[in-house]
Amino acid sequence: MRKKSNDNKPKICPLLDENCIQNGCAIYNEMLERCEISLLAYNLFLLAPATKQNLDAESRIPRQ
Repeated sequence: MRKKSNDNKPKICPLLDENCIQNGCAIYNEMLERCEISLLAYNLFLLAPATKQNLDAESRIPRQ
């Protein structure tokens, strides 16, 4: 089992480079006591086809 650190240093958000808001953050996992970056990868995986579809649709629209 992982030993909890007693450091009272605020954690830094790797994405915003500010203090971590922990429970107020959508990617913070309380059980892991850190950000769950895999959630970002999953969301980007879902976003990629939608973005490609949008770009393809825009390229078919004639420009005036």
